Amino acid sequence: MRDQKSFGRNGLGFLMADSAIRERQIHEIPLFGATPEELNAIFDLSLRRTQGEKGGAGPLSALLQPMSVALFLGQGRSGHSLVGALLDAHADCLIAHELNVCGLIAAGFNREQIYYLIWENSRHFAKVGRAWGKYSYAVPGAHQGQFRRLSVIGDKKGGSTADYFYQNPSNVDRTAAFFGVPLRFVHVVRNPLDNIAAMALQIGGTIGLDGAIENYTRRCLAAAQLLEMRPDDVITLHHGDVVSRPRLELATLAERLGLAAEPAWLDACVTVVRAAPSRSRDKVSWSLSQRAAIRRLVAQHGFLQRYESDMQP
Repeated sequence: MRDQKSFGRNGLGFLMADSAIRERQIHEIPLFGATPEELNAIFDLSLRRTQGEKGGAGPLSALLQPMSVALFLGQGRSGHSLVGALLDAHADCLIAHELNVCGLIAAGFNREQIYYLIWENSRHFAKVGRAWGKYSYAVPGAHQGQFRRLSVIGDKKGGSTADYFYQNPSNVDRTAAFFGVPLRFVHVVRNPLDNIAAMALQIGGTIGLDGAIENYTRRCLAAAQLLEMRPDDVITLHHGDVVSRPRLELATLAERLGLAAEPAWLDACVTVVRAAPSRSRDKVSWSLSQRAAIRRLVAQHGFLQRYESDMQP
């Protein structure tokens, strides 16, 4: 088996300079495949990198053989970036940031290409400090971008994944068959008021509160649908719990994913978790109808009911 480093020398990094990657991080633009031209480029490159000398599976396929796949599911601005980064810091796990695995499947990428692109995404994201927008998700001394023995591989693109399954529920079984290993879904839930406000305030600010409520509603339905279809495969965490008791929440998440909750990993992760979630709800003005719509959502979905007391006018 070839060394991990040998696969990084002629990878996707040449597609753009580190300075261009940092600019994308600031403006929260995906690192790979943000345009049709880039999608074509990473398709061709990833296909070459995963083919053997005679067109068969190359040594990279032997290196990237995970035991399971973890896809994030749910809302943007919910705390997925933090949890994804902490999982990526585990020695036996690779989690891409905003790669959009489901979009790659729909575009015709094969499994080996996707595994390779997850690794490249993780590696380059780590190389430039694992920053996204105004936050850094770098875990000092951890394994972000590299791995010891690959057990879990996945992608943090919760909103697009939820939309993919909501548009066609049969995509869930198709995706599981595509990977051929156990498929898990990481569902991070944040207080709806803060989550929706943060979505409305995100870079560009084009959708407003009504648009954010519409997106949030659709993705709640997607999560509920998946919880009904595959209850044992959906791992729900609450952002408030992750930041208030990160060691316990991460240890539980690791156990559900089949990862060892190693003390060194937990110690490193705890150092980068902020003590309290941001109250984005206080940065916007709510109408009575908007608050009523959110109260109805909370009453509808069990994974939101802990926030019922916050929904009073």
